[in-house]
Amino acid sequence: TLRSQRGLRNMGHRAAQIGAQLDVANNGGDAQGGCQVLLALRIQPPPERPERRRHARTAEPPVATATTPAALS
Repeated sequence: TLRSQRGLRNMGHRAAQIGAQLDVANNGGDAQGGCQVLLALRIQPPPERPERRRHARTAEPPVATATTPAALS
């Protein structure tokens, strides 16, 4: 694959990750071989994704306890 094609494929993948739509218009007659890219991003947030962390925290944080002798009596 050409380097420019790999870049467009990467942009399409990144657009899909954020819930955007990528439209590419080829300019075949361009001397530089470029193209126009339109990135359309939705206003609404993307749907909820599941937790991806390896270890989710399920326990509550420890409660602070008093360690001074006056507080223990």
